Amino acid sequence: MKITIFDRIPRETLESKIGNLEVVSIEDGPQAVFLRSTDLKPIFKRMGGLGRYIFAICRAGSGVDNVPIDWCNQNGIVVLNAPGANALAVRDSVVEAMIRYSRKTVAARKKVEEYLRDVLRTGKNNPEETARALDGFRGGFVGKELKGKSILVIGLGYVGKIVAKTCLFFEMTVYGYDPYVLSENTPGVIRINSFDQIPPCDFVTLHPSLTEETGGMIKDSFFEKIQKPFVLLNFARGEIIDEIAIRSAIEGGKVKFYISDFGNLYLYSLFPDQTEFTPHIGGSTLEAQKRALEMVSDQFVNFWRSGSVLNSPNLPAFDVKPKKSANLRLLISNKSVPGVINGFTDVLRDRNYNITGFHYNEDPSGEWAYNVVDINNASTDVEKAVEEIRRVPHVTKVRAIIL
Repeated sequence: MKITIFDRIPRETLESKIGNLEVVSIEDGPQAVFLRSTDLKPIFKRMGGLGRYIFAICRAGSGVDNVPIDWCNQNGIVVLNAPGANALAVRDSVVEAMIRYSRKTVAARKKVEEYLRDVLRTGKNNPEETARALDGFRGGFVGKELKGKSILVIGLGYVGKIVAKTCLFFEMTVYGYDPYVLSENTPGVIRINSFDQIPPCDFVTLHPSLTEETGGMIKDSFFEKIQKPFVLLNFARGEIIDEIAIRSAIEGGKVKFYISDFGNLYLYSLFPDQTEFTPHIGGSTLEAQKRALEMVSDQFVNFWRSGSVLNSPNLPAFDVKPKKSANLRLLISNKSVPGVINGFTDVLRDRNYNITGFHYNEDPSGEWAYNVVDINNASTDVEKAVEEIRRVPHVTKVRAIIL
């Protein structure tokens, strides 16, 4: 199998899951692509013809904003990802950020570093005097504990749910908002049904996926409902927050401090003492990277062997087992327009192929389809049948799995 690997993904991990691989450059037309952060959009814009070779793009992570989903749909390419693989890592970052803010550790560290640098610069190193000076700094950095504080978790998917659970462990009062997650899946969390019900909170943390719906969702109408100044944490995506709205919220005292995993020069230039940014490292741990790669590799193996899909942003999840009598499975991607199914089933009928199973799936837009067709009397001319189906108008990709 030909694959292309980006972002220093270890080949040995993939071979342990998939088997023998031929690693090729993207220009050589791989059958699958594995990546973490490389932006594929300009690559495929420049080399759009590669779509006829690629069957799957495997993102070893949750977000797929670096993958051209529309282009993949047009070329019948399944996109696989690993949602939740970095949930523990992001959880750690959120809790660490709350503790760092509450205990004033950044300011305390800077104060100590300034003093020690001054001692080194002057060469006046008196151990007893230094110890007294450092001990004297303590009074300026008395912090607060998380116990008894309140937090609103927006987005209760993989990450938000484990953040909420951990905050409960810290004996915090935890509120949650997510219109798509049932309340029974988040025990102990006090659910709110709309932003009109935002309770007074010490912290608000954001964990929705970035979609058309959630882009810019934290805006003026959200901040207008705030009853108590709070610390805002964003380890989801920078685009979820309207930066003009948060500027007004900081200026108006509704947001005391903004901690984000996504740098923002505009906000930092205005509020250097009320903002803190990190370079998108919230989910970056060795364990999370390993977990994500193993998850997406297992999914690819399942997809390649059976056509089943578990986690995909451009297809619903499904796992359909073929009947024991089937000896061929065809995976057919196409534009969802009238006549396509008749077109490829006519090819099968003309070859006297007997269909024993047919499963139709659509992408979230309903514009693209993915069909799984099982046959129990396929002959030796399978390759010719595949070629004929490829020529059916609006068919974008065909793959045959011999059972």
